Amino acid sequence: MTDKRKHERVLANIKIKVRVEFSMDELMPLGKVLECQTRDLSLAGICIYCNEPISPRTRLLVALEIDPPDEIYNHHTQVVWCRKSEDGYLVGLRTLEYLCDEAEWKNVVLKFLVG
Repeated sequence: MTDKRKHERVLANIKIKVRVEFSMDELMPLGKVLECQTRDLSLAGICIYCNEPISPRTRLLVALEIDPPDEIYNHHTQVVWCRKSEDGYLVGLRTLEYLCDEAEWKNVVLKFLVG
């Protein structure tokens, strides 16, 4: 099986907060905040671990705090898929809009890529 992704994924273990911006799921009301953790990230999206399932098409504001340099990178994202894992749920997010400097975010991803 080949991976048809345009952007390489980078393993990254970052604690993040996600806030629901749009959901058709009554268990995910607008404004609900979840603390999650990244599994991997790329220039096109993020895979996260959560304790609760998040329905596809749910829109989230994601805040990633990277230290150093103690910066917070915010993205508007949309859930593409969600599946049960050993410790909760894996959730695939597609980035819809960067709310940070896009070039700076690309540099962050590249730093994780090269170690």
